[in-house]
Formats: sequence, structure tokens, C-alpha cells
Amino acid sequence: MKKEEKKPVADIKRDYPINLRWGAIGALILNIGMFVLLPKAFEFKSYTPKASTETKLKDIMPEMKDFTPPPPEQEAAVPVEAESEEEIEATTIAKTEFAEVYTPIEEKGEIPVVDFFKVEKKPEVIKKDKPPYPRDAQENRWSGTVFVNALVGPEGRVLDVELAQSSGYSSLDQAALQSARKWLFTPGEQRGQPVKVWVNIPFNFEL
Repeated sequence: MKKEEKKPVADIKRDYPINLRWGAIGALILNIGMFVLLPKAFEFKSYTPKASTETKLKDIMPEMKDFTPPPPEQEAAVPVEAESEEEIEATTIAKTEFAEVYTPIEEKGEIPVVDFFKVEKKPEVIKKDKPPYPRDAQENRWSGTVFVNALVGPEGRVLDVELAQSSGYSSLDQAALQSARKWLFTPGEQRGQPVKVWVNIPFNFEL
């Protein structure tokens, strides 16, 4: 028994131009036949509604209830000259007294220490002192920066010093501390009164 031979598969890409042409020709023939067979004249009528509706506007007046007219405007009073000094004193406004919103610093007693960023009037440098370069630091070629905290008193003089950041060398630190004691400032003020303020002074040692 012989097997059935398979039909060759049509090449769609090869037949595509031919099929496209036959389709265009068929569509053209169909359109020509429709114009020939159909009647030549058509009457188109616009759509008209069966019953017309009218829109009526009704005037609506707003209702006003309990309307009270505004009071008449009063004329500005004209100043009249006083007849005597007693009348002037009787109508003079009394002096207003305000309570203190802060407690003033007492002149007597210990002067407070205020942080630098809180003080109203900060100390300013009047006189600087350059520290001598220690001999051992010169021989060993040591260098660095020392930060010293200095307590400025109410007269602008340095009352106390402390080491804030070391340079890593004791001789440089001691020279900076001794020099900081000789600095002079304008005093810091808080609420108009002199106070003690800590300030930070950098000393840079370079050869």
C-alpha cells in the first residue's frame, strides 16, 4: 500500500503580490457594480423632533427677612481747648508700668559664666601675645596647632586657661597656655552687664 504524497506548501511570500493585485481588482469591480445597480439619486432628510419643548425662565426675587439698616456715620470729634490746667491733668493718661520679663544681674555677688554662643555681646581681641618657639621643638623640628580655652573676666583679662586640644608635644602646649594668659579682650556683656566668657584661641607652631 502506497503512502499518500504530501502536497507542496504554498510559498506565502511568493504569492503575496499576486493575491494583493487580485484583491484590489475585485474591490474595484465591486464598487463599480454598486454604483451601477443602486439608484442614482438619494434624498436625505434632517431629523426633526416630533414635539418641541420650550424653556421658560422664571424670575425669582430673593427674600429679605429681618433687614436692619446700618447705624448712621458719626462725625469725628473736634478737639476743644481745655479751660484750665486742672482739666488737662485730670484727662492725662497715666504712665503704664510693665513688669520685668527677666531678672537683672545683681551688681554685688559672683559674676556668672556664660557660654560664648549664648552671650549677647561677645569678647573681642584687643591685644595678642605670640608664644616663643620652644628650643627642644626647634631642635626636633616639632610643629602643630594647640587650642586653648581662656576665661575672659568682666575687665577683659584672662582669668584662667585650659588645654582644649593638644598638639601632641608638651613643650608646644605649655608655651600656648602661657601665651594665652597675656591676651586682652573687651569684656563680654549679657543684658548690659559684664560677664565671664570662655573663648577658644588657636596657636599654630610652624618652622
